[in-house]
Amino acid sequence: MHSSAETRYPFLDEGVVDFLARLAPPWKLRGWQDKYVLRRLAERWLPRGIARRPKTMFRAPFDVFCERRVPAFVEQLLSEESLRRTGYFDVERVRYWRRAVRRLRPSGSRRFVVEIGLCGVAATQLWHHTFLDGTLADIPTIADGT
Repeated sequence: MHSSAETRYPFLDEGVVDFLARLAPPWKLRGWQDKYVLRRLAERWLPRGIARRPKTMFRAPFDVFCERRVPAFVEQLLSEESLRRTGYFDVERVRYWRRAVRRLRPSGSRRFVVEIGLCGVAATQLWHHTFLDGTLADIPTIADGT
C-alpha cells in the first residue's frame, strides 16, 4: 500500500484501530455480515443496498490476454524471446496457457486462475524490463533513464 494506487487511510489510522480493538466482537461481525459498524454508519449517506452489499474482490481486467488485439507491449513482454531472455518462466507453459485461456469459460474459476497467472508473468516481465534490462518492450524504463 506504500506506493500503490490503493488507499486505506482510515483503516490504518491508529485512533480507528484503537477504537475497533475495544469493540465487542458482535459489533464487528453480525452473523456473516462483516464490518457491521462501518456498514451501519455508511447507511447515513448511502442506500442500504449499497451499504449492506457483500464484499467483492476488486480486480483489474485480466481478460486482456483474450482480446483479439493484445496490447503490443504485452505481446513483447510475453514473447518467446523476452521469456527466454529473463529465464523466469517456462516458455512452453506460458505459450500453452496463453492459447488455452481463450477456450475457458469467461466467468469460470479456472479461467480466473489462469488469467491471474498470466498477469503475474506479464508483471514480472514488466518489472524486469523497467528496472533491470529495458530491452523487452517498446515502453519507457527506469533502467535506461527514460
